[in-house]
Amino acid sequence: MPDLIWIALGGGVALIAVRLFFSSRIDKLAAQVAEGADPAPLLAALAAVREGKKLDEYNRVIRQLWDDYNREQAVPLIKELARLHGSAPIAQYWLQQVATVEPDLARRFFDEEFFTAHFKPEVAAACGKVG
Repeated sequence: MPDLIWIALGGGVALIAVRLFFSSRIDKLAAQVAEGADPAPLLAALAAVREGKKLDEYNRVIRQLWDDYNREQAVPLIKELARLHGSAPIAQYWLQQVATVEPDLARRFFDEEFFTAHFKPEVAAACGKVG
């Protein structure tokens, strides 16, 4: 029985270490994007997050950039989120945020075809003030 406890404890520690590694890596890449780096490595890291956590990670990173007024750097992530997970309420929330809070960025980053194809106002309206 004690061996089983050690195995379970070791597995838990390994899981936490992996999670911290990916979270730390994503945070470092987000900081680089905030400084003007290419968002492609950050988008690749977000794509590698397991499905059950992917939307949360996108939202966390976008929120961080947005709240720090790195909104121009957040928009490519929002665009990719909408492209890959457009039916998710959080994607609709962020599309609406860009369109209403930063309309100049929306016009620069989203052409009419993209916005028409991906924005669902009825879903965004149900999201409330915080997604």
